[in-house]
Amino acid sequence: MNVLAAIVESERANAALAWSIVAAIVVTAIVSARAGAFVWAALGATAVSLALVPTLRRWDPFVMLPWEVLALAAVPLVVRLVASIPIAGFLTVATIALLIAVELDTYTSVEMTSRFAVSFVVLATMAVAGCWVILQWTSDALLGTSHLTGVVPLMWDIVYATAFGGLAGALFVLYFFQRDDADGDLTQERADHDEGRDHRSSSESDTSDSDTVLGLSERRCWRGVRLLQGALALLVGYAVVTVDPALFVNAALPLALTFAPTLVRRTSGHEMGAGLALWIAAAAFLHTVGAIRLYTTFGWFDQLTHTLSATLVAGLGYAVVDALERTESGVDFPTEFRFVFLVIFVLAFGVAWEILEFGSGGLASLVGGEAVLAQYGTSDIALDLLFNAVGAVLVGLWGTGYFDGLARVFTNRFDDSRDVT
Repeated sequence: MNVLAAIVESERANAALAWSIVAAIVVTAIVSARAGAFVWAALGATAVSLALVPTLRRWDPFVMLPWEVLALAAVPLVVRLVASIPIAGFLTVATIALLIAVELDTYTSVEMTSRFAVSFVVLATMAVAGCWVILQWTSDALLGTSHLTGVVPLMWDIVYATAFGGLAGALFVLYFFQRDDADGDLTQERADHDEGRDHRSSSESDTSDSDTVLGLSERRCWRGVRLLQGALALLVGYAVVTVDPALFVNAALPLALTFAPTLVRRTSGHEMGAGLALWIAAAAFLHTVGAIRLYTTFGWFDQLTHTLSATLVAGLGYAVVDALERTESGVDFPTEFRFVFLVIFVLAFGVAWEILEFGSGGLASLVGGEAVLAQYGTSDIALDLLFNAVGAVLVGLWGTGYFDGLARVFTNRFDDSRDVT
C-alpha cells in the first residue's frame, strides 16, 4: 500500500463525520454561488469532488478521507458566510492540495511520502496564489476589470496566502506525526528505504557532464563564463567606488552565483558541464545589467531574465525530485507528475521572490535609501510570475537533461546523509 493511501479510512464513525462535513461544504457552495461568489463556490465544489473520490472508487459509503482533513477545508468556507475573509480561502486551497496528493498516491502510479506531501501542499498553495495573480491581471488587461488595485494590497494577499500555506503545512506535519505514532508508518518508511535501496546505476558514477549550449564548444563556454565573471567583477568594483549599495548587491550576489560550478566540484567532485555553467553566468549577468537600467527602459528585458532564471530554478527542482526518487523507496514520480511539479516549484519560488522584493521595498522605506530589489507595478509582478512558468515549461519539455549531473550530486548527498543518521 502506498504511504499516503493509509489515511483513507473505512470506519463508520469517520464516515459519519466526513459526510456531515461534505454536506456542510455543499451548502456553503450553493449559498456562495447564489450570492455571486463563484470562486468560493468553485473551491467548495472542488473539495466535495475530491472528498467523494474514495467512496466512488470503492463504491462504499463508509470509505472516506479523514474527517479532520475535510474539516480544515470546510472551516474557511463556513466562516466566509458570516465574515468576509477572502485570503482564508487559501487554507482551503492548501487542504485541496493535500487531498490531491493523497488521491494521487492512492489511485495513480504516483507515490510520495508524508513529508513530501507536506512540502507539496505548501508549494502548491504558493503556486495557486501566483496563478491567481496571473488570472486577475489577465482579466484586467483583456476584460477591463479592476481586480488588481495596487502593489501593496496585491503583495499582502500573496504574503497571507503563503502564510496560510505554511500554517496548513505545519498542521499536516502534526497530523501525520500523530498517525505515525499510532501506526508506525514513519519507522516503516525508514526501514523500507534501508532494505530496498538500489539507486545508483553504473552511469551515475560519472563525475562530469559534457553538455554545451547553442552549439558552442566546451572551451568557448568556459571562456564565456570567465568573461561574464570579469564583467560582473568590474560592476562590483564600480559599486564600491561610487558607494551604490543596490548595485553592489545586484552585482555581488550574481557574481557569487557564477562560482556555483566551482563549489560543486570542490565539495562533491562533480564537474558541472560547461553549458550549464554558461547558462548560470548568463542569467546572473543579465539580471545585473537589468537592475541597472534595462528593466525600466525595456519591459521585455525583465521577462527575458525571469524566463532564463526560471529555467535554472526548474532545473534545481528537477534535480531535487530526481534525487528524492532515487533515494526514497516510498517515492515514485511519473514523467507527467514531474512536469507538473516543476511548474508548481518554479511558481512557488517566484512567489517567494516577489515577497523578498516587497520586503526589500518595505525595508528601504523604513531606513531610507534605494530598495535593493525593486517592483515596478502589478503588471510587473504578474508578468514575472507568468514568464517564470514559461521557463519551467521549457525545462520540463526540453531541458532536464542538462541537470542530470546535478541530480546525481543530490542523490549522493541524500544517501550520505541517511547513512550518517
